[in-house]
Amino acid sequence: MAGMTTTGCVGVSDYNSRAVTIDVASVARQSVAKSSNYQIKVPFSQMSQTMRNIAELGGKVVGVSVTGA
Repeated sequence: MAGMTTTGCVGVSDYNSRAVTIDVASVARQSVAKSSNYQIKVPFSQMSQTMRNIAELGGKVVGVSVTGA
């Protein structure tokens, strides 16, 4: 793109080394109390599917953080 400056090189960020921590509240499951809050740590590639599963269970994502390079 015109006027756009990039630094670094392709492949600096390793997609496979990233992990996502999802903070969850209000999941309606028998093994988890409805008012409980907890965290789920998943590979970055599984984030979307995990968030869909949380929504299907009636949970609410209250925070997301990415770790890794």
